[in-house]
Amino acid sequence: MTMGRELGWPVWVYAEIAAGMLLLILFVRAQHRTERSGREPLVALSLYRARSFAAGSAVHGLLFVAMGATFLCQTVYLQAGLGWTVLHAGLAGVPFAVSTSVFAGVGVAVLAPRIGRRVLQLGAVVWAVGAVVLILTVEGASASTSTWAFIPGFVIAGAGFGLMVAPIGMFTITDVPVEHAGSASGLINTTGQLGGAIGVAVIGTVFFSLVDLHAPAVPSAMFGPAFQVALGALVALMVVAAVAAQHLPAHVVAEPTAG
Repeated sequence: MTMGRELGWPVWVYAEIAAGMLLLILFVRAQHRTERSGREPLVALSLYRARSFAAGSAVHGLLFVAMGATFLCQTVYLQAGLGWTVLHAGLAGVPFAVSTSVFAGVGVAVLAPRIGRRVLQLGAVVWAVGAVVLILTVEGASASTSTWAFIPGFVIAGAGFGLMVAPIGMFTITDVPVEHAGSASGLINTTGQLGGAIGVAVIGTVFFSLVDLHAPAVPSAMFGPAFQVALGALVALMVVAAVAAQHLPAHVVAEPTAG
């Protein structure tokens, strides 16, 4: 999917996508047989029978689909659309990173023990609000727009991302048996990596297709609408993530300490 748009969507691209889906089905069946026979599978599919793990994996995947796609589109928009240098675009993302770090700590240490899974839903809503603020910012942005105009959106989006990315793990593994903790951790990380790749491939393809549709306008008019659509996709993903989070345990019960 990443190469298809650049190559004019040749038939072999669709053939590879179909082959990939077939291989995925065969892989799942093989893992299921391995687990049923009592051997150790690469992917313990039985973990997904726990509602908390299935819902948590879904939220985690959606989180990284949004992250991968947004980071790609944002970087291209700031550099190609507004003409910022690589250093300028990178420094503009610092407020997002700082906000993420601060609210990740707040989410785990303060909010999660008090409001439970609602911290994830709050994070999804806040990140969506940050995306909407950025959509409005991009609407009137041009090469002469100050970096400060983007800071509110980056800070709000970073807060929402932080509230989600730190606590999600503790809710996902709540019902996972101790002996499967290693497998669960590996699956969570893999889900995030796959989510990021899917976000870049799918939303990135839409983004660059929209850029092509607006050519040969000035760069801000070419890349701005495409970035707004990518941000709109983020909002939709966060709505789905908030709904999926409703299926997580209301609270994480701490293990009793000895003595």
